[in-house]
Amino acid sequence: MEKKVKQGLGLLDIAPLNEQVEIGNDKEGTAQFIEVRGISSRDILTLIQNFPDMQKFVSIGGINPQDILSLAPGAVGGIIAAGTGHVGELEHEQAADRLSIEAQLDLLEAIGRCTFRNGFGPFVMRISALVAVALSAKSGRVTDTKLPPQLKPSLPPDTALSSSGP
Repeated sequence: MEKKVKQGLGLLDIAPLNEQVEIGNDKEGTAQFIEVRGISSRDILTLIQNFPDMQKFVSIGGINPQDILSLAPGAVGGIIAAGTGHVGELEHEQAADRLSIEAQLDLLEAIGRCTFRNGFGPFVMRISALVAVALSAKSGRVTDTKLPPQLKPSLPPDTALSSSGP
């Protein structure tokens, strides 16, 4: 009997994580939504190149939408444009800049959830660990990694040698 194998997903089968964000009502009173998605590493690189103040986010090790507004207010429109699939497109950045601060915060929060599943702090810690490993490989030195303490077994291992010898 031939065994059937179910194929896994490929990269083209995976839809990016996205979220619908309500930003207000139109003239008829119908709710308006904008779909946002997570920002890719390429998008982040473009944003950092266009808005150098965004490098501060990595140095502080954590971020919330209010930090974005105070540390790099010019980047808000760029982040929102990137989160709607229009990274580096000036018209979209300017449209995002014209939104109310409440709508901007709602969009930034949703983009953050789609981009950093486990939060920004854990993401920065993972990136920092990768950079440390890469730098240590380049220098030939092993970096000091803080591993959790090893638990001591309550019983001796089954392979302990007997005291009587062979």
